Amino acid sequence: MKSYDKRGFDEAGLHMNGTKFDEAGYNVKGFDRDGFDKEGLCRDGTFFNGFGRNKEGFDRDGFDRRGFGKEGLHKNGSLFDEKGFNKEGYNQCGYDRNGFDKKGYHMNGTLYDEEGYDKDGNNIEGFHKFDLHWNGTLSDEERYNSVQYDHKGFDQEGVHINGTLYDRYGYDRDGYNQEGIDRQGVHRNGSKRDIYGKERSEYEEEVST
Repeated sequence: MKSYDKRGFDEAGLHMNGTKFDEAGYNVKGFDRDGFDKEGLCRDGTFFNGFGRNKEGFDRDGFDRRGFGKEGLHKNGSLFDEKGFNKEGYNQCGYDRNGFDKKGYHMNGTLYDEEGYDKDGNNIEGFHKFDLHWNGTLSDEERYNSVQYDHKGFDQEGVHINGTLYDRYGYDRDGYNQEGIDRQGVHRNGSKRDIYGKERSEYEEEVST
């Protein structure tokens, strides 16, 4: 039976959580992924790593990688960098580089940008703009992630993550509703009329009456 020390590491330096770091982010020798211990001391015995940064990410002059000091003042003497953004990443109008404010609203007044992604880069179905799903896994070459859902939320059998064959708007994996008509009003047979000779508007009239 494998034994662990009081911090949860085995003889090989592997933590019982299956990684080389404990829950606090330190390895068996007490250093984090950037090479600092809890006191901010680097492996080489100084307070700065090979990149000239301390544990908090500041250089010897007290500026971070973007040129901001701890109090938010940029090295250029203002609260904004050369691109017009402050330490938190917002411009004078309160929007970040992607056009979102702190509450997650885009400058267009909605929670989604023109491409349909929110402040965190996810679309309404929970998929990230770089094909990373909300579950944190990458989709494969067929755009299905590890739980086999594509970027629209459908699995390989056409079943949506909501358990039905249709998404929240009533369309299936191929983009057709229950009448076989897509968002442009075109039937899956390629015409404006379905197999019964009806257009989408005729179905809508039946529902309204």
